[in-house]
Amino acid sequence: MLFRSAVSIRPGNLTRGATPSSPWAVEGVLHVGDRTNRLPGYVDVLGRSTTATIAYVSGIHTDRIYAVPDAGSPLLLQKVDGGQGAALSDDGRLLFLRDNGHDSRIRVLSTEDGHLVASRLIRGFSVPLGGTDKVVYLAGGGKTLVWALGSGIAELIDAEADLVEPGPDLFTTVTGAGTDSCTSLRLLSDPSQVLWHSCTERIVSLAPGGGRMLTTPWRERAGGSRLAMRTTNGDLLARYRGQQTWFDRFGWEDDATALLRASAGRRSAYVRCTGPDCEQAGGVAVAPAISD
Repeated sequence: MLFRSAVSIRPGNLTRGATPSSPWAVEGVLHVGDRTNRLPGYVDVLGRSTTATIAYVSGIHTDRIYAVPDAGSPLLLQKVDGGQGAALSDDGRLLFLRDNGHDSRIRVLSTEDGHLVASRLIRGFSVPLGGTDKVVYLAGGGKTLVWALGSGIAELIDAEADLVEPGPDLFTTVTGAGTDSCTSLRLLSDPSQVLWHSCTERIVSLAPGGGRMLTTPWRERAGGSRLAMRTTNGDLLARYRGQQTWFDRFGWEDDATALLRASAGRRSAYVRCTGPDCEQAGGVAVAPAISD
């Protein structure tokens, strides 16, 4: 299928549809269904456990990670230094953290109550990207490692991972640097098997079922103005272009439906896209002006 032009997206230019069915955030407010929770900082949704949304909240001096239950008050799981790395297990029941330092202290916490499940010191710099209740996948120093909880650490591949989705058995690796980089989509169960490879586009999000992905040109900065939806074998489904707008969050409502946040100045809106068919998910949000 050929597309003559990309879908033009900016806050307010699409038909308005229902609000997102998955958790979403605007500035310091987390929305889950009809419930809203104001948290002390800029909110990013890490994912879901069976009964709570796990939110990373960036503050001025300290970042915090909360479990926000479907009923009840938010639970502070951990205070952290900014930039240390945080990820969830595929079922959302475990939180993986890296403590700042020359070497990497990796901690595994329960998202039910924040208690420490496991801890491991790894020489060099490694960041947790995700995992399961049995393994943690880490990237750094041009390598991808796998830590079997309760056991040892092994090298998964001599290339650095960027995204990990254990459910559909997928991960991405990146080689090169800057605009000379290339990305590969691989199987966790057989890292030597490459499903898709590109030196012009990088993968920024994988659908939870593994059927689709979002890509952006390598020359675009993070949160750029151009995206594409592809199948995981690389078939193009749609292209999206922000009109004086950048895409700064990527998620999925299901394996076929991407949920993007498009921002322009202080205005932002979530956009729901299934291939080339897009609508605005709820209204346009306006961030508060910053005062001196």
